[in-house]
Amino acid sequence: MPRSIWLIAAVLALVPSAAMGQAWVRYLSREGRFSVHVPVNPSHSTTSAGPLIAHVYKVDASTGYTGEASFGVIYTDYPPELVGGPPGGGGLLAAFKEQLVRAYRGKVIEDRAGQLDGFPSHDLAVETTQATTIRIRLCLANNRLFQAITTAPTRPPSALATRFMSSFHVMDEPPPAEGWQRVITTDGQFHVWVPGRPSTLTKRPQEGLGLWEITAGRGYLTFTTAFADYPEGFPAAASPAMMVAPAAEALLKGASGKVVKEQSQPYFSNPGKEVTAETDKGFLRFRVYAVGKRVYVFSVTGRAEDQAAPEIALFFKTIRMPPKD
Repeated sequence: MPRSIWLIAAVLALVPSAAMGQAWVRYLSREGRFSVHVPVNPSHSTTSAGPLIAHVYKVDASTGYTGEASFGVIYTDYPPELVGGPPGGGGLLAAFKEQLVRAYRGKVIEDRAGQLDGFPSHDLAVETTQATTIRIRLCLANNRLFQAITTAPTRPPSALATRFMSSFHVMDEPPPAEGWQRVITTDGQFHVWVPGRPSTLTKRPQEGLGLWEITAGRGYLTFTTAFADYPEGFPAAASPAMMVAPAAEALLKGASGKVVKEQSQPYFSNPGKEVTAETDKGFLRFRVYAVGKRVYVFSVTGRAEDQAAPEIALFFKTIRMPPKD
């Protein structure tokens, strides 16, 4: 990972000044897919390290702001192979947080994981030796890493910094096609777009597993998503890689499918497989992913003549899950 990208937040010139009183406005970046309330519209610049490009938005004295704090938002798109992080680690979010702690060399007064708009996030606050407090909210939305940053005097605590952070939101992705709806679940921690209106989320037991399913249809195609949590002690739960094959075999057996094509299909650093099979009713195409002790299934069934329908590739393209459990 290019070190300079890790340290962009650490070297930003967010220098607080003394006066207060400007009215705040909502700033919306459609390209950046975020919104936040700021005292004045931010400046926008980019910086790069190798193939990575960081988009930097900041409000400070250089933008005509004369308040007690300074504010910034940075986002960078990472290639999928870097998002999951090294085996056994916490992924990109945790690694980035650790780099920032070392870069600021201050006293950490807040270090808390959470979620922002359905995506994993992490709040970090560091008191520096210059009597200022730097607050950062990291959010990993698919492969885009956001940093919302404030710098303010440590005493008294800045209400403006809190106002800025609480207003920061990551925007939803637009529908991939007209008439599609997004399926998102708190329990499942995934979302995907489907054509038409999906059925109500249902739960049914299967071989001791908690299984949830969502189904939607368009024409002769049926789109189904499901996830199941493997309990401790279940043989296949020993590792994520061991969970993929049994799940794929169970799907094929249930559909009496004959495999036509199969290939490895990891999701970031998580193991996965894509399979296309012939069935008595036409075809079955599905993807199976394992994240921690959870298995996700995304499938499409239909007539043999509909296998090339563009909705199929679009459905798989919109799958979003936690990069790492």
